[in-house]
Amino acid sequence: MSSDITLIGNLTATPELRYGKNGGKPWATFSVAVNKGREEEGNKTSHFFDVKCFNEFAEHMAELPKGTRVLIIGHQEQESWDDKATGKKRSKHVVVAREGGPSVRYTAVTASPRKAPSKVEQQAVDAVQQGFAEPSIPAEEPF
Repeated sequence: MSSDITLIGNLTATPELRYGKNGGKPWATFSVAVNKGREEEGNKTSHFFDVKCFNEFAEHMAELPKGTRVLIIGHQEQESWDDKATGKKRSKHVVVAREGGPSVRYTAVTASPRKAPSKVEQQAVDAVQQGFAEPSIPAEEPF
């Protein structure tokens, strides 16, 4: 079991949203710069963390622009791969985020709850995801 890590910092770029193979689940990658100390006092240092997240959380994070101050909660994992150029093993630590969003310390944020899709809307989404033609959705539910 791994310990949680909490990051409070700024996005170094707009998160990059991707989808798994064959219309798979969304995932996003981004980097967070966490500053420590004060520039005026000459002891400011910056640490950069690679972060990834999945599903709806990834889609929401991908809407945040570069420079947004964010709060991220997750755990660290080590990723390993073979470098194609050198053939050597490479690795890096990545924060796998399970919670997060824009910080409200310096910026006002408006949040609105999502409404759950109606049964008819959900059936349409399910049909499209399974590769069937998109069915027509009536303007109002029949009951």
